[in-house]
Amino acid sequence: MARIILTAAAKNDLATIWSYIANDNPTAADKLLAQIDATFDLIRKSSDIGFSVENISPGLRCKPVKRNYLIFYKVSDSDIYIVHVLHAARDYERLFPS
Repeated sequence: MARIILTAAAKNDLATIWSYIANDNPTAADKLLAQIDATFDLIRKSSDIGFSVENISPGLRCKPVKRNYLIFYKVSDSDIYIVHVLHAARDYERLFPS
């Protein structure tokens, strides 16, 4: 089974998400990160679970979490790289180089 590897950008995204939500509700922030982590596990078990967003970046896939967050990832032979975890309302296309 593939390994999940979080990029520095993805780690920063998660810290930012948690801090923003925890400012008002630390319990909700913890629950959301647990849901995101559970989605990482789903991706690890079945890397094609997300939909292709190759129009943004070659090989890029996306898996929604609770409709409001999107996990962007790329699959290599033995690893899955989590590239970003972003709120769905963000202009995420500008974060990916063409």
